[in-house]
Amino acid sequence: MISDKLRELLLEENIHQDNLIYCHGDTENYEQYFKERIPRKMGRNENYQGGSVYKTFKLAKKECPKGYSIYGVKANWDKDTIKSIDVGVNYHDLLRGADLVRLNQKTGKPL
Repeated sequence: MISDKLRELLLEENIHQDNLIYCHGDTENYEQYFKERIPRKMGRNENYQGGSVYKTFKLAKKECPKGYSIYGVKANWDKDTIKSIDVGVNYHDLLRGADLVRLNQKTGKPL
């Protein structure tokens, strides 16, 4: 029988392999965006360092502020992010714009 810890690690790895990384979004605003269109997380440009993204759902959830939810970002951690210019943080900066997906807030699975 697979332990809950191993099952969780396998789930995180499977999600990562599907090129899905994670971000925080103001729940009220992001849910409105989903009603209007497929929202995108902004990538780096000359005026913006790029949206903050996390490698795992677990880490994003651990650092999620009140009033925010975790959203999936259709991007690859190794190719589409770079260590943040912010010092001492657990997230990377997104290098290119990417579509967002809604997630189950308990499991991290796409809805």
